[in-house]
Amino acid sequence: MDIEELEMIEGIQEESGPSMLDILRGKQSGSMRNAAVREHIFHVMRLSPSRPARQSDLLHAALRPLADALPRPPQDQAPASRPETSDVVRSGLGQLRGDAGASCQTPV
Repeated sequence: MDIEELEMIEGIQEESGPSMLDILRGKQSGSMRNAAVREHIFHVMRLSPSRPARQSDLLHAALRPLADALPRPPQDQAPASRPETSDVVRSGLGQLRGDAGASCQTPV
């Protein structure tokens, strides 16, 4: 098991999913016992865990300078059909987290 798989299990735990012991027991007795833990989580359990909250906070802190550096159109000249820069950054952060529909809580 590698650190990425442990982080996946941490994300599952934050979502009140099965325990690490339940995941490992299921893998051991399942049809994919020789595969990686992540394969068991994705293909047997059919879960799509999000990143742990502690990782999301770090990612948001790391990307904040980028969001601050992006140019913003003046409020009175912004085209109505163009999304705000902060919305684009939030969408990108949500995709990096693994939950494309989620919004970022970082103020931009």
